[in-house]
Amino acid sequence: MTFSEWRSWLSELPGYLKWFVYLVLLRPLIDNFYYLKDVSIFLSPLYIVGVLTPVLCIIAIRKFSVSEYAVSYRSFGVWSVILVLSSVLFL
Repeated sequence: MTFSEWRSWLSELPGYLKWFVYLVLLRPLIDNFYYLKDVSIFLSPLYIVGVLTPVLCIIAIRKFSVSEYAVSYRSFGVWSVILVLSSVLFL
């Protein structure tokens, strides 16, 4: 994939999916501000990204409804039970 193809693919993405691509690209720059958390938790980009990522993921999951990519609720339920059970046993 060339850069121009990638750029056209990125421009076709809706905004609720495009933020993740930008996050992956900006993550090395954001990681350089690790010690800014000692100054203030409100100024730390890592904390801001850490709070916004789950919120934006939930919004993207709610808006993204393509049937060919959809997972059945039964398989999601089985996976959830396995995940919760392994987390409890790990603790």
